[in-house]
Amino acid sequence: MKIGIVTWVTYHNYGTFLQAYALQQALRNLGHEAQLISDKRQIRSYLSLMRGKLATMLYPIYKRLKSLRDPHCRAMRRLEREYDDFAQRHLDIFDWKWPDQLDARFDMFVTGSDQIWSPIAWPLTEELKAIYGHYFLNFTDKPKISYAPSVKIDQNLSEVGKMIGPWLDRYTAISVREEYGAEKLRQITSQPVDVVLDPTLLLTADDWHRITSGADKERYARNYLGGVEVRCYFLRFNQAYVDRVREFAASVNLPVKIISPLPDYDGIEGIEHIMPDPEGFVEAVSTARYMFTDSFHGSVFSIIFGVPVMGFENEQPGAVNGRLANIYDRLGIGHRLQVASRRGPVTQAEMDDIDFESVHAKLETERQQSLDWLKQSLEICKR
Repeated sequence: MKIGIVTWVTYHNYGTFLQAYALQQALRNLGHEAQLISDKRQIRSYLSLMRGKLATMLYPIYKRLKSLRDPHCRAMRRLEREYDDFAQRHLDIFDWKWPDQLDARFDMFVTGSDQIWSPIAWPLTEELKAIYGHYFLNFTDKPKISYAPSVKIDQNLSEVGKMIGPWLDRYTAISVREEYGAEKLRQITSQPVDVVLDPTLLLTADDWHRITSGADKERYARNYLGGVEVRCYFLRFNQAYVDRVREFAASVNLPVKIISPLPDYDGIEGIEHIMPDPEGFVEAVSTARYMFTDSFHGSVFSIIFGVPVMGFENEQPGAVNGRLANIYDRLGIGHRLQVASRRGPVTQAEMDDIDFESVHAKLETERQQSLDWLKQSLEICKR
């Protein structure tokens, strides 16, 4: 079948791009013609609503001017170009103008993964509903399934349900990434809602090594990878993260590199701040001696490659850590998710105390169950 995938492919983020690649590859591995559907119109419309049309038009000019004097901004612009290069090489994206082009091109549609089913703003105006509806495939009556979107509904469930309930009822099969998201949706739709793995976990370590096999390893070695190191991937700045990592690195006498889009990690004594491209991110995690992260996908790739990992919860007010807790608990390593500010130094014995044989056995079982769900759902859509 020709399958159109609706997910985020415009937002530059390691996990976002890598989960899109993984779902595309998983569907192709099952023998289908899978193609990602561009969401740049939805992202542009959202930014125009949030910033205003004039500000959105002028923002690229502002970024170019700022990069002339701001080293971090220059690095971010370089990284944006590298994301676009990655998309050119690894993501097969269909750019469209009218919704009827999508129905004409594809036999069915899959939506997922990432946090595409979490309301992008609240309250939802008619303009925002139009954007949000795209990720629920409200533009088509062809067969459709969801694969592992992450659901976060903090607002009035009955109000959200009035909007997305009719969209969900039109699905052939629904799956989400976390159990708490499934519980929310079961209150909204009479459709069964299953829980499956994030697409990145459908691919093996060998599968992921293939995307770095043709990459510029010399550049990675020169710019990012310095041998045996403690590496981190942080999406938020937290001084407690820095303290725990520095304490640990000093105790094992290893250098530290932090991957982060945030300028807050620039210039910290004893820590090198790096921003590799998506392939470099995979390479950096796979070759780390130890990993610390507050990211779902930072945790996922550490687990895939068997790198001892410590997950730190997001300590910002109102933060929800269910996405992280879900994957750690499912693989039997819930104790590896910690609150950095509430604990003392991390020891080497603690970091090394992870039974990857058991973790990978659980992962393989869950991987096969998720692939079976995907195959069975696609077969139903064929009929």
